[in-house]
Amino acid sequence: MKQTAIFYGSTSGNCEGIAGKIASALGIDSANVFSASELDASKLEQFDNFILGSSTWGSGDLQDEWYGT
Repeated sequence: MKQTAIFYGSTSGNCEGIAGKIASALGIDSANVFSASELDASKLEQFDNFILGSSTWGSGDLQDEWYGT
């Protein structure tokens, strides 16, 4: 069975909460929901599908956790 991971960037916690709700609605194990700060090649290799979520700041700038990945 194909595995799906959710990676989110969240400063205030709103996007993190939405990531959890999406996981629940799609039947994705909460252990497969990660902060973007945890993104690395070893995690990517474990999954077939990805859902990426990010809040935006200013004029559409990415949330800070996405810049280090």
